[in-house]
Amino acid sequence: MSRIAAVLLLAATAHAGVPLQERPDANAVFAVRADVTIEGTVRTHAGQGQEQSMPLKAQAVFQFDEKHLDEAAVDPAARRMLRVYSAASASTSVGDFQTTTALPSALRRVVIAGRAEGPVKFSLDGLMTREAVDLLDMPGDPLSLAAAMPAEADASFAVPEHAAQMLCGMDVLTKSTLAGRVQQSAGGTQVTLSGNVEGARLGAPVKTGVSGTVSVDPAGRIMAANLTYDEKAEIGTITPGLDSRTTVRLTRRPVDKTLDATGVPTAVPPTALKLYLDAPSWGIRVLHERDWHVFYANTEGNPAVVILRLLDDGKLLSQVNLAKLKPAAAGQSATPEQFEADIRRSLGTRFGAIVERSQETREDDVKLTRVVASGEFHYEETVSGETLRKSRPMEWTYYLIAHPDGRQLSAVFAHEPSERTALTGRDLELISALEFFPPQVASKP
Repeated sequence: MSRIAAVLLLAATAHAGVPLQERPDANAVFAVRADVTIEGTVRTHAGQGQEQSMPLKAQAVFQFDEKHLDEAAVDPAARRMLRVYSAASASTSVGDFQTTTALPSALRRVVIAGRAEGPVKFSLDGLMTREAVDLLDMPGDPLSLAAAMPAEADASFAVPEHAAQMLCGMDVLTKSTLAGRVQQSAGGTQVTLSGNVEGARLGAPVKTGVSGTVSVDPAGRIMAANLTYDEKAEIGTITPGLDSRTTVRLTRRPVDKTLDATGVPTAVPPTALKLYLDAPSWGIRVLHERDWHVFYANTEGNPAVVILRLLDDGKLLSQVNLAKLKPAAAGQSATPEQFEADIRRSLGTRFGAIVERSQETREDDVKLTRVVASGEFHYEETVSGETLRKSRPMEWTYYLIAHPDGRQLSAVFAHEPSERTALTGRDLELISALEFFPPQVASKP
């Protein structure tokens, strides 16, 4: 065949439709490495309608072996993968503050299940922290890339909206122009992605521009990707604002090894999706659903407090403040009358009335005193340059948690009265799952 004839045949093949989706093969194992770099600016509220900005730099490395778990799963967006991580770490600096995060070695076996909001992850070997789950939210995840590839494509195609949402990790998608362009070669196919995706993440509006290439071999297997995300996220109730550029360099190759999938559940078990937060110096572990997000945690500071916020469909439903109280003598605790008096003092002019009170003792002899108070939340709002003092009705559900050894904690759930029905039971569920263990010597904050 002449060179010209080969080129014409290749062009005809590209326009006739080419396979771009990987067929699940439970016996095939792939080695994956991804290097992620983020640069940009973090924005937070500074009071009186002002914002403050800080430079952001982050680098992350992911290395893992993976295999398909469902050979019959036709839709790539609904597929599941078993991954065994050899490395998953990130170093981040925001202004002068630096952090390093790594996936614990005890949680390296992870199941990834596809969904439009982004792949859901859980470890086969134990519960994960919010920090670990967020770390594994890798941009350009192979499972998300596979969902963006059509079963067959001509010279160009539109990326399905659910796949665009999945690729950008948005909870809600409002608009997408993400599209792909196909170029065939003897070694496989290169897909160029470009477009804009708009939606929301954790209730905050997000706009993301996506550009880059994905290399697919003749069998439809993703072999490499080079992607750039240009993102602008507004300040939300959980997250700061963000103006950033993220680059992803991913390689993926078949390897001659096996991954043992024995014991992997056929569906995502709800208990495996629980997260935990430890306060070693307090001697407690907080078990919580994934709708609860850690907003602030400082168990050694002054004040020592842990704050979680509950999101429901992107809307802030409640906030809970956990605080360590002065210990009592073993077998003793503050009385309900003392607790209510403390509540009145802490609320001050916001206090209205006590609307509920109850007390119970758990099987481990931890005593729970629950008091619901109503009142008003006062705040200031600037309108046309004028600062107005306003208020709105609020409810506070207080818990006094008393351990038999004298340790005491308080938990305060704040919510608007209209959200009482949606919150019903979720406050007690969080408090009832709180675990005590012997306090450890505090490490450096």
